[in-house]
Amino acid sequence: MPPSRVTAAVQSFGLGAMTGLVVTAVVRRPAALSPVGFTAVVSLVGFVAVAALRWRRHEAWASLGPTVGFALFFGSLFVGVVVLAGPVGILLGGGTVTTVVQLLASAVAFAGTAWVCFFGGARTVVTWVAPRLGVEL
Repeated sequence: MPPSRVTAAVQSFGLGAMTGLVVTAVVRRPAALSPVGFTAVVSLVGFVAVAALRWRRHEAWASLGPTVGFALFFGSLFVGVVVLAGPVGILLGGGTVTTVVQLLASAVAFAGTAWVCFFGGARTVVTWVAPRLGVEL
């Protein structure tokens, strides 16, 4: 049974807020925005993107279940943002270029997270990686 629109909206809001908090913890904020404003903008963009994904790819999310879905979403987003956007800030220092490159790297990390959670990436990883590591699921 598909979840109600309220449940989907609340879950999308939570995932969008999580996206905003993870991304703004790593990405240097633009000088023109306050920390709260930067987090709000990134969270809003994350909410809209996740809501669209939840609307169009509901079956993939439902097959994971909400607990596993949230864990996979957070884990893949966190690792992706830290691995892709973190070193950019260290290598380039501060400035507008650093912020733009880090936001682009965060967008790539979000795309990877969307693939894992909404486009069958979790199943692909499990069916390909688990046998090679000797893990039985």
